[in-house]
Amino acid sequence: MADDLVLRELSDGVLTLTLNRPERNNAFTVPLEHAYYDSLEAAARDEAVRVIVLTGAGKSFCPGLDVEVLQEGLEAGGRLLTDKPRRPPTFPLSIPKPIIAAINRPAAGIGLTLTLTADIRFAVRGAKLTTAWARRGLVGEHGMTWLIPRMIGGARGLDLTLSGRTLLSDEAHELGLIHRLTEPGESVDGRARVRTRPGRQRVAHVTWPSSSGRPNETWSGSKWSRGCACGRNSSQR
Repeated sequence: MADDLVLRELSDGVLTLTLNRPERNNAFTVPLEHAYYDSLEAAARDEAVRVIVLTGAGKSFCPGLDVEVLQEGLEAGGRLLTDKPRRPPTFPLSIPKPIIAAINRPAAGIGLTLTLTADIRFAVRGAKLTTAWARRGLVGEHGMTWLIPRMIGGARGLDLTLSGRTLLSDEAHELGLIHRLTEPGESVDGRARVRTRPGRQRVAHVTWPSSSGRPNETWSGSKWSRGCACGRNSSQR
């Protein structure tokens, strides 16, 4: 069912959205796109939601567009068939609440795009990431050739977009694409919570399990702005 494509769990102000096509490794489809964006839109309106965490079910975050959908699109003249108007892949940039991408396993193509339109990215060590487009004879999609160089620099950004090479999350962390790494076996989405104090700015906390040996990390409202993290204008917050 379409309602099951994205699982939703709200706890203490933190909404966890889980891409839920484990039988296809969470490969991207138009119904999955609608389910994710609908969830974001609802979260933006819900005053109980302070932070959104995006992750994937099973063995993958999202390996890109489902090949069956790609084949259908080719047979339809290059269009992905849907009866519902589509929002642009940059739609998450318009959500006025922090989005954390918790990359538990591989993210490629549109799957990587989902992580790059989040504010903060956590990844398990050894997770594979790739833009993939060049290796499939495709142009850089969804504005990522504009966004990636602005996140990690022109030369590094062009390396990733023009080569389509695969890199591990460890290298992505060194480049600045990934903000925090977790060890294998750790819960990659960590334990997120939000504290709201009267008369003070809301602060989102991401607390690592004590077994990780890491101190608690705190990002204030200013650090959630896309001007700092991903190029989003702070006025959109």
